[in-house]
Amino acid sequence: MGHNMKNNKLVYKLFIIPISMFFFSYALVPLYDVFCQLTGLNGKIEKANYKSPKTLKPSNYKNLKMEVVIRNNLPDIEFHTLGYTQIIDTNKIHQMDFRVINNSPDNKVIQAVPSISPNEATGFFNKIECFCFNQQLFKPYEQKLFSMIFYLDSKIPNKIKNISMIYTVFDVTNKD
Repeated sequence: MGHNMKNNKLVYKLFIIPISMFFFSYALVPLYDVFCQLTGLNGKIEKANYKSPKTLKPSNYKNLKMEVVIRNNLPDIEFHTLGYTQIIDTNKIHQMDFRVINNSPDNKVIQAVPSISPNEATGFFNKIECFCFNQQLFKPYEQKLFSMIFYLDSKIPNKIKNISMIYTVFDVTNKD
């Protein structure tokens, strides 16, 4: 009987451990989001609540250098910014333009996922309009121009002189 009890305990453990591991891994995504929100480590930026130019107060001599980095490992998609660096003034609305080309004979759906470096700048970078808010459909050999409209809050710490906007491009075409 003792031998049978040991086997039952072992079967129970072998059943419970993988199920627990599954639920833990499933919970990691929301836990990571909460962790990033609390610590500000992720660099994700959200859509800004639009402020009209009248409500933005001009800043005093506070400008920063902004650089755009594009991580694109998709062989059929060209993704370029029309101006990789800009000097930007805080509390002023800026526009940056991008060209995306589908060099494939197939329809493609892409998603550009942004992040900002240094992480401390994330809360001060406000996007009003951006192609990265939605997935973008491209027909074969189609070319599109996109704009990102944004402003930097003048409360950004003085120690931040340079900002890097990083876009990682993903092919999210449904492969059914």
